Amino acid sequence: MAAPNHLHLTRGADVTLIPGSPYTIYWDGEQADEGNLHGAGNKTVAPAGTDYSLDVHLSFTALGAGQHVAVKPIEEGTPEISWGDVTDLIGSDTSTQLTLSTHFTGSVRAGKTLAIQVINMSDTDVTMHYARLSGLFWAA
Repeated sequence: MAAPNHLHLTRGADVTLIPGSPYTIYWDGEQADEGNLHGAGNKTVAPAGTDYSLDVHLSFTALGAGQHVAVKPIEEGTPEISWGDVTDLIGSDTSTQLTLSTHFTGSVRAGKTLAIQVINMSDTDVTMHYARLSGLFWAA
């Protein structure tokens, strides 16, 4: 088995998440891409035929009582498919800034690419201030 490749991506610009509307993270910073799996300034995390183990960290502000965001890995292609674990973050009366950290593992199927999607499940806008992804990827 070949050695895994390290990937480290960030998004530093604020994103307003509209209620009920999925947002696929567009990564604007690339600190490491050993296998050249990710195009700079792109939402694709890894191509087809890749196994992965990755950590995702997201920062939100003003996630009030009952406000809810979810994050999940998705396979993009035709048709778009989402699968795998969904991680939820629910705000409280005292929430000012919350960070969600989660771990995903899996394989990207033929004809698909891996991306990370955030969904605002609340009835008001939520702001995502920062996103970071760090993981290992290798040929399946």
